[in-house]
Amino acid sequence: MSGGKDGLSQEQYDAALQYLVVEDQSLPHLVGPLRIVLNALQKHFYTKRQNI
Repeated sequence: MSGGKDGLSQEQYDAALQYLVVEDQSLPHLVGPLRIVLNALQKHFYTKRQNI
């Protein structure tokens, strides 16, 4: 899969979510990419909810 705007793949975003949220590991270099993903998800679902 090709990289996103910041050059990261879907697999890398999944790994960031797994390590930081599920396993509660301290990996500061993954916080930025995870923030991008979570902001996009929030925007997607919030916008979708407003249109219902």
